[in-house]
Amino acid sequence: TKGTRLVYAKGYTYGEPSPTYPDVMPTTVFRQASVSKTFAAVAMWKLIQQGSATLNTKVQVVLNLNQPDGSAPKDSRWADIRIRHLLESTSGIKQGLIWWGGEAVKAFGGQFPVTHQQLARYATTHDLTGSPGDANNVSYGNFDYFLLGLVIAKLAGTTTFEQALNNLVLMPLGMTKTRQSRTLITAQASDEARHHMRVFEPKKGWPLFPLQIGSSVKGSGTVPAHYGAWDYELLDGCGGLSSSVVDVARLVAMFNDRSANPVLNSTTLDSLFDNAVNATNSLDTPDVADPKDKAPAHGYHGFDGATAVDAAKHVYRASKGGWLPGQGTEVIFRTGGYGFILAQNGNLGEVVKTEWLDPVNKAAKAQAWGPEDLFTDYGMTPLSPSVGFAEAPDELSVEVTGQRPMSRVADSLARQAPARIRISVSK
Repeated sequence: TKGTRLVYAKGYTYGEPSPTYPDVMPTTVFRQASVSKTFAAVAMWKLIQQGSATLNTKVQVVLNLNQPDGSAPKDSRWADIRIRHLLESTSGIKQGLIWWGGEAVKAFGGQFPVTHQQLARYATTHDLTGSPGDANNVSYGNFDYFLLGLVIAKLAGTTTFEQALNNLVLMPLGMTKTRQSRTLITAQASDEARHHMRVFEPKKGWPLFPLQIGSSVKGSGTVPAHYGAWDYELLDGCGGLSSSVVDVARLVAMFNDRSANPVLNSTTLDSLFDNAVNATNSLDTPDVADPKDKAPAHGYHGFDGATAVDAAKHVYRASKGGWLPGQGTEVIFRTGGYGFILAQNGNLGEVVKTEWLDPVNKAAKAQAWGPEDLFTDYGMTPLSPSVGFAEAPDELSVEVTGQRPMSRVADSLARQAPARIRISVSK
């Protein structure tokens, strides 16, 4: 993207031609993993704009969660968790609980699949790791954004997060290729990429799994790990969305529309970015999931990090990565400037490099893009021009986080709960 326009979209397929294996197109739908958090944050800020909540709204006022036996949360500090804490990864909740669906099912004496309410209520049986909002207790918000999805659905008056997202964000932007991810390949739509388990990063605790299998979270039996061992329908705003790169580009372009934005007005855009920048600057402490690992924390208002290039002129940089075994997405953009989205249906380790940003960035800047907006080719009406923006002369880079977004999310996931992700998986 450049400003509010889509200027280039392309899909690449590395595989032998096959009548049963689809070519990757710009409209091909990919699992977005943690890029789902960007969608969730925008939906939450839309609700804040509408007056349905504020950053200081208490989560328990909205959800009123209790333990499986009906008693109040074990840790009384649950009552102090606010929407801001979910957006900024500072709730104090153990973030690895997102993978504890099996324990939640047992706590309720039920059977798979676990429900959203069961997992949320099971989490209240655990103590918090610290006081909500503690700037020295930041841990990448997987469970935080899972809860945020429940909050969004409740405040929007819908049954599911997917319905709320559609009403708040997708329909206003004309996005038709974003939906809830499907766990089982039999439930996957024909326009979605085929995902592959090709993880090989032993330094991060991910040895080679040429054929990783596990117990189905949707019932009984053994399934390929990436098609049944993790419940994507449960992840919602944490990591449970699938989308095309064109739809993700539309979301990025929306951040540039300050005059007739169908989702967020200019005041809300400023608040979102100012809060994201402030959180990046003030909460960039070591991830407490493993104090021995000095990796910085991240995950603020839908981004891994954001910086102000020129706040007075509304120019910001932001990035977001998404990663789970068998998938990966990277989003890097500058408001008023260029935005890049890359989605892949496999994971590449240290042997094969995909250093795409620098060459693509240079190619984009060397091209004299005309006034054409490719969004109209995909049934989307043009957004308003980026009036008032000033593109800084330096090139877009990964300086926002100091690390490629996809890799940063993968590292956080490995720190938080790699054993939980593989809890029922046979090597």
